[in-house]
Amino acid sequence: MERDELLSLIQTILRHDPVVSSLFTDVGYVICNRHLVHTYVNDVFLNRSHAERKDIIGRSLYFEQGYEGTQIEQLYSMVMETRMVADALVRYVGVASSGKKFDGWFVVVVIPLEEGGIGVLSRFAKNREEIAEEIDPDLPDAPRYIMLNS
Repeated sequence: MERDELLSLIQTILRHDPVVSSLFTDVGYVICNRHLVHTYVNDVFLNRSHAERKDIIGRSLYFEQGYEGTQIEQLYSMVMETRMVADALVRYVGVASSGKKFDGWFVVVVIPLEEGGIGVLSRFAKNREEIAEEIDPDLPDAPRYIMLNS
């Protein structure tokens, strides 16, 4: 129940003021409209991905990442359809559109926003233990586990 309350609190805060994500020190935050086009990114996301804001805003999520047909796309679609918060632990090996290579783990929280869009919080670590030490994948309410590009 504690995890659900935390996710609900995050949703409430970011739904009403996405600029609060500028206070994050190690969590990226991206907003996509109902067409999965980026409308907002925080500095943590930009610094982590080595991307420029002008290269992200206005671009489709599909253009930036190889998400089409993946479990991540399914997760985003589920949140857009059900309007419920969802989270996942993602094993990611790949290269971002900026050329930056990733080999590690993301914790992702997807939040439904007004007019059908979504907000995506993400935190990256090289080792799973850094971000998901306390997550027991066998619990019924554990975040979804996703392998992406590995």
